Amino acid sequence: MSRLSFEQNIARFRVEIHAGRFFEAHEIMEAVWIENGRRRGDVWQGLTQLAVALMHASRGNHAGAARVYAKALKNLEQPAREFPAVAEFLAFAGRVFTGVG
Repeated sequence: MSRLSFEQNIARFRVEIHAGRFFEAHEIMEAVWIENGRRRGDVWQGLTQLAVALMHASRGNHAGAARVYAKALKNLEQPAREFPAVAEFLAFAGRVFTGVG
């Protein structure tokens, strides 16, 4: 996979998340996370975890979703302050987990 910019990867992720294709969103971010050195706690790992949490929730695995969502929140807390797109994804997930989205 060729290296895409932060904005390009976020755009691809956004399309999949909003279409409810959480597995595909996970695949996008996991590839980017691996490409960027698999650093624990970075934004790419957090977005991968967020997609996995949404996937679990969509499949009715609420305990698994809650567990992975907590990890994603921890990893995305700081990036959400810096990147509006990350805050957008957290807000989307928050609506899904509260039954509003």
